[in-house]
Amino acid sequence: LGKDGTAYVADGYGRTIWKVTAEGDEAGDAEPWVQGEPFVHPVGLTWRGDDLLVVDPQANAIFAVNPSGEVSRLFPAE
Repeated sequence: LGKDGTAYVADGYGRTIWKVTAEGDEAGDAEPWVQGEPFVHPVGLTWRGDDLLVVDPQANAIFAVNPSGEVSRLFPAE
């Protein structure tokens, strides 16, 4: 969960990180936040400060997604 209560979900098959908000027309509204390249099969999420870390074993990488949705590779370093 983010600081504002928004849930983030890794969808390995859809190569997507979803945002599920607690507010909106209906509670639980989901929208794709980041998807596609460079993800292959993202499965693990955790926070490091304001960045969401994404583990993708099929890409053999750990990515960081900043609050604006920009993805950068942390490991292995680019």
